[in-house]
Amino acid sequence: MCGLPSTRVSVHQVAMAPLEGLLQSVALQLDPVIDYATLLRASGYRTSEAILAANSAEKLSEDCNLLIGDARILWKAAGGSAGSPVRPRRAFEITIIGPHKKKHLWTLHGQLTLAALQEEIIRHFPDAGSADYTLTWETSNDIIDDFEGTVSQWGEQNKITVDLKLKLLSKGFSDFTRADGLEYLGFSRSYEINEAAETEFTAEELADDAAVNGQTSTFGSLLQHFAEDLCLRRSALGCPETKPSEQTRREIISPVFVLAVLLMTGMRLVAEARVQGSLGNGPLDYAVIWEAFKVLISECKKERLEDGEGQALAQTAAAREEYVRKRVKGIKRKRSEIDKDLPVPSTTILSTGTTYIFYRYHPAAGEAQPRRLIKSKEYTLDLIGPTSPETIKPQLKAEPRLFQSSYACLHLLEAADSAGKVHTWS
Repeated sequence: MCGLPSTRVSVHQVAMAPLEGLLQSVALQLDPVIDYATLLRASGYRTSEAILAANSAEKLSEDCNLLIGDARILWKAAGGSAGSPVRPRRAFEITIIGPHKKKHLWTLHGQLTLAALQEEIIRHFPDAGSADYTLTWETSNDIIDDFEGTVSQWGEQNKITVDLKLKLLSKGFSDFTRADGLEYLGFSRSYEINEAAETEFTAEELADDAAVNGQTSTFGSLLQHFAEDLCLRRSALGCPETKPSEQTRREIISPVFVLAVLLMTGMRLVAEARVQGSLGNGPLDYAVIWEAFKVLISECKKERLEDGEGQALAQTAAAREEYVRKRVKGIKRKRSEIDKDLPVPSTTILSTGTTYIFYRYHPAAGEAQPRRLIKSKEYTLDLIGPTSPETIKPQLKAEPRLFQSSYACLHLLEAADSAGKVHTWS
């Protein structure tokens, strides 16, 4: 460094000069590997026709790999020479109007960048850290698409005062149609979900005398206990004579998944777990969680299970986004990048309490293996007519086997991460 003054200065005389012309006029000798776009960004240009933001010669030298002598010439040409008026740093007063008309006033002295604005938004509107959003000024379109052009319309006065409207694009899961959910997962809106082969949703079946992880009981004794519990619940809740309410269905669902969770170490069952994705948000009826990964359980509030598909698919997409975001320390990934960061299938269970459909999303694995979505046949727990523990037991085994399969995939993912290898699952 050569000790040049770091005062931010007026650049009015080069306001409309294209950068190429400016460089020629001051006879800069640039390294040929430095392109104009890099220099524009580093020196504060919004476009080649805009103002060269005031920076010290040292900063230009450091950011652009310029020889300090060349940086000094550029700095002087921008108004740093003797006799040029010194311009005070610009001040921005930006009012961000968010959801529910919440307002935040942000005051900035100096150069305004899109990155700084987005950081301020996330700091005061945390949901914007995961949800997609638009940011508009007056009647403009989303200013993020043309941030530099929008800022240039605000003028060059020393103090800029503007209002920006922030709109989160994430909506409640229950608002998703089937087509919406498919699109969120990356499929066409008319994608056909094929019914999977019987082997897709199976895993090694436990013997009745198998010891359960962390329990003194055997699998057979737990199975008997939960089958009896379901029969007692059915009787107490008046099924099937009384049309089950949402709470009634939940009472029937919970023992099934408690059994599944007891079979595997490190898993836990959480009710009303909230998920925030870029386009969808809200609580899950249940989630079986291993670290941050979730096997989702969605309670269908409609007569036909298929009518709840949109909600279940949106929850799948949002949960995958959230898992990746937490693994990469809060960074919001593009939806197109999620499969690369999480090459593990996701399982979602749609249930009315007595009937179940299992959905499995298989992420893309290169061009040879595009993403796909399959579903199981409809399973029914025999709670509609007269029932007994013996008739329920075979069906109770379906959910534990599904969770075992997802659990195995996750262990492979962790092992691959530790070894620095990439694994794919078919």
